[in-house]
Amino acid sequence: MSQPTRISAETTAHLFLQNISNGELDTATAQMTQEMVEHLPADTLRELWAGLLQKSGNLVGCETTNVRENSGGFSVRLSCEFRRYGRDFSLFVDRHRKIDSFYIKPAYKAPGYADPKSFTEVEVTVGSGKFALPGTLSIPNGKGSFPAIVLVHGSGNNDRDETVGQNKPFKDLAWGLASKGVAVLRYEKRSRAHPEKYASLKAPTIEDETINDALLAVEVLINNEHIDNNRIFVLGHSLGARFTPAIGMKDPRIAGLVAMGGRSTMSFAELLPYQERYLSELDGKLTKSERADIKWIDGEAAKLKKLKEGDYPPDHRIMGFPVSYLLSLRKLSPTVTVPKMTQPILILHGKRDYQVPLKNFKGWKKILAGRKNTKFVLYDKLNHLFLEGKGKRTPDEYDKPSNIPEYVISDIAVWIKS
Repeated sequence: MSQPTRISAETTAHLFLQNISNGELDTATAQMTQEMVEHLPADTLRELWAGLLQKSGNLVGCETTNVRENSGGFSVRLSCEFRRYGRDFSLFVDRHRKIDSFYIKPAYKAPGYADPKSFTEVEVTVGSGKFALPGTLSIPNGKGSFPAIVLVHGSGNNDRDETVGQNKPFKDLAWGLASKGVAVLRYEKRSRAHPEKYASLKAPTIEDETINDALLAVEVLINNEHIDNNRIFVLGHSLGARFTPAIGMKDPRIAGLVAMGGRSTMSFAELLPYQERYLSELDGKLTKSERADIKWIDGEAAKLKKLKEGDYPPDHRIMGFPVSYLLSLRKLSPTVTVPKMTQPILILHGKRDYQVPLKNFKGWKKILAGRKNTKFVLYDKLNHLFLEGKGKRTPDEYDKPSNIPEYVISDIAVWIKS
């Protein structure tokens, strides 16, 4: 069989999904590489598709959104409409026109306030060498130098959109702000883009995980001819928000900082036991297993509170994290870094946030007391992802497709331009 072309690879991908949808599993598996068949035989594929249909409804149709040539074949992305929810499929077609892998992702529904025609997106690279990170820069159309902002992820192996279920809060921010004249740079987190290399670090720190790459992203903006170097900002969410003061402290060229849903005075040793208890008690009772988990995390938190430099080797773990990492969190906490930063800062928090409770919003006010270049906004209806909700605060609401409200986008845009 001849080397696939872009068109033949795209056709192969469409045909593969059509065969699965039609129940022609033998034909579909014949399109797969032998290695993929071993991992995903026909029966497993049938169960996978049945589960997908149960959640999303029957397949309506698919459109190609991207075809990119890689070594040995093509990556094909399809956006598929189902009766209830959209789904994105990413497939790799090898040089023999065989499906080597495919992934299913919830489809993104752009918010109404985003105008894709008003900005252009270009692929960029943050950093260099073994930890170079792929990113996307959203630049408003038109002439002139634009203000710009870097988006810094929360904890976990986040992609550039900070995807959670069908929600992509960083894509909302990027498209919303770019539609209002602010360029936005978002990128894959190091632990996601290079999981094995990151995991091999003997003594990782918060600089390795978050801060260093945010500073490199700022450098990308500084070297871009469309960006106003005097108006480069950094926005952190969750863990990223906690360390925006540290990022500002390390690069005085940054014009201002935005902290969304970030911890302030609440330590890691306080937060994780709080989260464990909150989630365990949601149903009004504690199982034996939940009690054991709470006891374990309380014990680990006690160790962390007493932790001092030199108590353990850097790779020793407490709460599942290396000691080197935990000590770095303490050294660069807002209580330490805020007095050393000079930039204005915008603090945003959702009142329905159970992951980072409201006491942290009050903590920011305490830490920043006396500073004139600060602004605080508390949103009654928003959760940790800055999505609207009501009733009991549970993780289930993250499964509901939603977008960051336009009023949040407007608050950030107005503050940046002021």
